[in-house]
Amino acid sequence: MDSFAVGSGTTGVVQIEGLVPGQLYDITLFGSRQSTGDTRTGRYTIGSVSYDLINTDNTANTVTFTGVQADPRGHIQIKVEAAPGSQFGYLGVVELKGSFAPGPLPVQSLLFDFGSGDTGFPTAGRWNNVTTVGTGLKIADAIDSLLGQPTGVKLSITDDFNEINKAGVVSYEAGFPTTAQQDSFVLKRPDQNNTTAQILLEGLNPGLLYNFTFFGSRALGGPTGYKAFEVQIGDQIALLENEGNTANTVTLYGIKPDSLGRVYIDFRLPANAQYGYLGVMEVMAFVPEPSAVVLLALGIVCVLGPIVRRLRR
Repeated sequence: MDSFAVGSGTTGVVQIEGLVPGQLYDITLFGSRQSTGDTRTGRYTIGSVSYDLINTDNTANTVTFTGVQADPRGHIQIKVEAAPGSQFGYLGVVELKGSFAPGPLPVQSLLFDFGSGDTGFPTAGRWNNVTTVGTGLKIADAIDSLLGQPTGVKLSITDDFNEINKAGVVSYEAGFPTTAQQDSFVLKRPDQNNTTAQILLEGLNPGLLYNFTFFGSRALGGPTGYKAFEVQIGDQIALLENEGNTANTVTLYGIKPDSLGRVYIDFRLPANAQYGYLGVMEVMAFVPEPSAVVLLALGIVCVLGPIVRRLRR
């Protein structure tokens, strides 16, 4: 009997999280509005597939998307808008069918928005905004996005970025608010030759494993040259292309902090890149799988066993 409405020319987005990455799901949608004298139709889009549903006096009709794949972060986005010629579209029910096999659930989530501190650019809510590119402490007590509580985690820049970009693609398709996706920190080879940067996180839990996800974009029509950055933590390296990017992210998995709870994150321009843009960093903490703990314990036994035997002699 009730629903969310979206007017002509605007788009609403529902993001489902915590799904099994790569798993296929069936999604059924329903929306209804009592007649107001005109026909109101919603348009629903997942990925590249769209369906229209007449909402006016709808009592039983639905649309179903079959075989929708959750992205590598376990997300699916549903876009809702008014169909062409309709003043409004409505979403009242989302039914999700598929496998929800339990996996490691995050115990901590930190979201960082790198970019401008000017009005309209910082991201509100349970986000940590980093708005200056020079070295030094930037966040003294990061907020957890799951509970909204301070965590004691610190973020410092130990090798500076070059400047701030306000011309990112205004999009939500990577799963972050538009305010987070529209601006970024820049590495710049022309003139400045600033091709590296480094971020230090402190206060992490050495007993947890962390996944680090990164996003950055630059709208088309900017300065000439290849736009991308490489990010490295330990021996894991990933490349993210920035020009016109609306949805692509890169993730480094299973990062273990050192014994002091520190993780160093290195950024650099590939040899053929002129610019690199970092807009968002998402840090998700997980309790290690029991098998990993057992393997670690066995490794300690294997290393210490011969030593213990020698001592006994």
